[in-house]
Amino acid sequence: MFNGNPADLKQRSPNFNLRLAKLEKGPANSPWHLYCRAGIYFHWALVQFRFGSHLKAVLNLRKSYQLLKENERKFPAFRQNQVLLGAQQAVLGSIPDDYKWVASMFGLKGDVLKGMGRMAGFIRTADDREPLKEEAVIIYNYLRFYLQAEQSQVWQYISSPAFRTEGNLLRSFVKANIALNYRKAAVALETLKAASLLPGYSQFPIFDYETGIA
Repeated sequence: MFNGNPADLKQRSPNFNLRLAKLEKGPANSPWHLYCRAGIYFHWALVQFRFGSHLKAVLNLRKSYQLLKENERKFPAFRQNQVLLGAQQAVLGSIPDDYKWVASMFGLKGDVLKGMGRMAGFIRTADDREPLKEEAVIIYNYLRFYLQAEQSQVWQYISSPAFRTEGNLLRSFVKANIALNYRKAAVALETLKAASLLPGYSQFPIFDYETGIA
């Protein structure tokens, strides 16, 4: 998704149905059963939006949302459900009023504050070793940056010791990406330079792109 390479999309598209088929054979009595399926639909919706397949993206987003709501009903104590469901609610709640009818037509309801509240509650009470804590922190701060216009607060957080990037390609990408969008090109370059020494760096051309525009 980050690289935006159509060849990668063509190569990996068959994995969508293959992975869903495998997950559907999993234990239905586990809250991860529906959650993981919802995650695949959600991530592919993002990819399809990225490549302009908007109808497919909306349909997959709808399927993800439905699975998460079903999972919430079946397993109300499953805290990780708040991560994806909260993110989706926040994004859907940010749709301009003139287009909310489209989301309603597909049964999608959003609320920025409720969605962000779900995620914040999970982050606040989860320890660092709990599954999806890292993902929740990253998604939450991106949404704060773009949906709630809390750029200064997000920048303060990702510049603090609480968000160390040493030895972590994902965090390095996030910090450099937000730095570029917050007009902190020098910090972005410094972060990317350090990331270039890490194993796996060359597998992500997006790093070279960000270095070029910094």
